[in-house]
Amino acid sequence: MKCWGTVPDAVFGIGRGAEYDPPMSRLIALLLLAVALPACSSDEIGKPRRVPAGHNGDFTTWWSDTQRREVGEYREGERHGEIRIYYPDGSPKERATYVDGVPDGNRHMYHPGGVVAVAESVSEGKLDGERREFDLNGQLVSLQTWDVGQRSGPQLTWHANGSQSAEGKWKDDLPSGRWRRWDDEGRLLSEEWFWSADGRPVGTLETVIGVGGVVTAQGLKTWRGGHWHGWRTFWHDNGVQAGLVDYLDDERTGRDLSWSDTGLPLIEGQRDGGRRVGIWKTYDERGRLVRTRDHDVIEPAADADDAEDDAP
Repeated sequence: MKCWGTVPDAVFGIGRGAEYDPPMSRLIALLLLAVALPACSSDEIGKPRRVPAGHNGDFTTWWSDTQRREVGEYREGERHGEIRIYYPDGSPKERATYVDGVPDGNRHMYHPGGVVAVAESVSEGKLDGERREFDLNGQLVSLQTWDVGQRSGPQLTWHANGSQSAEGKWKDDLPSGRWRRWDDEGRLLSEEWFWSADGRPVGTLETVIGVGGVVTAQGLKTWRGGHWHGWRTFWHDNGVQAGLVDYLDDERTGRDLSWSDTGLPLIEGQRDGGRRVGIWKTYDERGRLVRTRDHDVIEPAADADDAEDDAP
């Protein structure tokens, strides 16, 4: 922000008499300038906006000359000790302890307005202990345990109405054992089991649960020979199996079968990398064979007719 307009033009030798500037006139100009400058305000003139390089001790930085931005202790210009950070509206943004610029100890982060958003424990910059997350109303929505930067122990989440939405646990930063999810009315939606070995996941079994506790889908994946092998199956509302698909590395490879709600076959075939291969059979609602196609010899145009059926 420029403030020179508050100083008469004559002070700078502008206008009448600019060709001649005797020593006394220069002295008067300097005195007038010294009076005018303190009245000016700008981002460059006023309270500091950043911590000076190499600073040691307490210091405060400002969003403006009336609003604090950060208050804390510093060593060699780095955060070192308790630090408080504020939003431009003055509400707290973070309160934490730092060592040589790295968080170490308890740390609280806030939503704009001052409601706690996160409360966590940090060790040398890595999460260590419980981490809690809260919504704008202060309601706890997530609880997770960490062990020096790795997820370890229980993880719980809640809906906005306070009912539990999910629970599970971690071991060595990998999901472990049983995980479950619920809707906001407490109805169980799914259950998933995780297995790991030698520091990597080796298997999952997921069960999806519909209205009334009826299982609607289930899927299994296991790690063997450097690949994920698995299957996924589905059920009609009456509990009759509706379909079964084999997978290799998350692509449909192997059996692709479907049945009617009376248990009669509808489609039988094989896939390789998602594509139909070999003999495919289609049946009517009475289970009678109505079409057979060999996808190893079929024309591309005819194969395209089945594209809609190939949707995942």
